[in-house]
Amino acid sequence: MYLISMKEQKTTHSGFTLIEMLVVISIIVLLASLLFPAINSALRRSQQTKCLSNLKNFGIGWNANYLETISGPHENEMDAIFPWLSTMVPDFLDFGNLRCPADESKGRYGSKPEENAEFFAMDKEGFPETDDNSNNPASGQYAQRNEDVEFNSYMYEFNDATISWGWSNYILGSGDHSFATEELVDINGDGRITWGEVKVTQYTYGDTFSMGAYGPSQFPLVRCFHHFKDKVVRVRNLDNPNAPTVTTSVRVMNLAMDGSVFISGLQWEYPLEP
Repeated sequence: MYLISMKEQKTTHSGFTLIEMLVVISIIVLLASLLFPAINSALRRSQQTKCLSNLKNFGIGWNANYLETISGPHENEMDAIFPWLSTMVPDFLDFGNLRCPADESKGRYGSKPEENAEFFAMDKEGFPETDDNSNNPASGQYAQRNEDVEFNSYMYEFNDATISWGWSNYILGSGDHSFATEELVDINGDGRITWGEVKVTQYTYGDTFSMGAYGPSQFPLVRCFHHFKDKVVRVRNLDNPNAPTVTTSVRVMNLAMDGSVFISGLQWEYPLEP
């Protein structure tokens, strides 16, 4: 038997050298940088698809109620309109339909994303009154809302909140551009002007943007503001002569009164530009 001396034994290495580890890490970082944007884009598309499904369900629920009510005896147009999205649950909507997957607050903070500065300006003008969740009662009339619903990601244009912003400037018009009267706006005749009443009037008689009635595919019923991270949109500014004619805005998904969905900027009356 022959014995190998210590000098004749070859040493073997196990594991990675520092250079090999750095190479592997570099490859992983490179692959991640290539994959993450694709994964993020796929996630956002998935969120949009689910949100689109929610909006479609709003349209089905609202039109079912609207068509059923409008075909029978009723006192006025407001009889055919849900006072809050939450009142559609559970007969016309599931609880889950009120939560947009792109809403990082999961519907707890209402329809306006708090992490976007553009929505803070809107909030200062009283827009939180439209948020249909029990955590943010604001200044509206909440007697008719469904108290079992504690979250909602969507803004319902025809809600029953008392309206606080200067709607009369462009809903009523003036002179040759008059569209409606305050008597027409107060549909319920109770002296309280709600979002729903103003929106019915705007849809029926038009405003300074349209100079006539809107079509059911043009007028939003429900809006989702939680896709602002997806991309910006270009819109034509119609009411500020001192601003650039074409400007950028956040991307908003809207359910129209006829059940179709359209994309707009923050102010849906501004037409999109290519």
